[in-house]
Amino acid sequence: MFMQASVIKNRLIEYYKFFTIAILIGVGVLAISVMLPTKSTTAQAATTNPVANCDKAKLTGTVFGSTPSYQNDPNTTFDKAYDGDITTYFDYLNPNGGLVGLDLGVNTKASLSSVCLFPRPAYYNDTRVNGAIIQGSNDNLSYTNIVTISGVVQGQWTEVNANNTTPYRYYRYLSPDGSYSNIAEIKFFGSVSIPPAS
Repeated sequence: MFMQASVIKNRLIEYYKFFTIAILIGVGVLAISVMLPTKSTTAQAATTNPVANCDKAKLTGTVFGSTPSYQNDPNTTFDKAYDGDITTYFDYLNPNGGLVGLDLGVNTKASLSSVCLFPRPAYYNDTRVNGAIIQGSNDNLSYTNIVTISGVVQGQWTEVNANNTTPYRYYRYLSPDGSYSNIAEIKFFGSVSIPPAS
């Protein structure tokens, strides 16, 4: 009787040790899986600067974008998003697929450091800017996602860090669906690289 009780006690102790070890192993595996980096093929999430520094020299070039504007209004064409005036804005005819970009020119590229954005004033606020994607290209055909815009606040400038080390000739703002590309102003910032003349 006492021997049987002792056997049961020993078995319980063994089960306790087994489950304790299993739990510790499980926690360790979970911790390792959380710490392991994952590779993403999508644009990086935006990080915004607490105080936007948008009063500085922006990248220059030829502005391009989607046409026509809503009701063919000459006052809301894509170039209004890069004219330096926060009281004007881009208003695309279609709700989806609109864009505005900058061509830095032949033999000119830049590594994008940040983007400043100002939403269309007093109309749908920041909801028509957040979710946009900043993209870069060297042939204006195949584009790479750089950063997805978030944290933009109505009625003020928001600077979004890009931290892109790959130089591109073309940069563009691809608007979120349903936004009609509504944005008052965009500014691209970065370091320009021009190859030496041959």
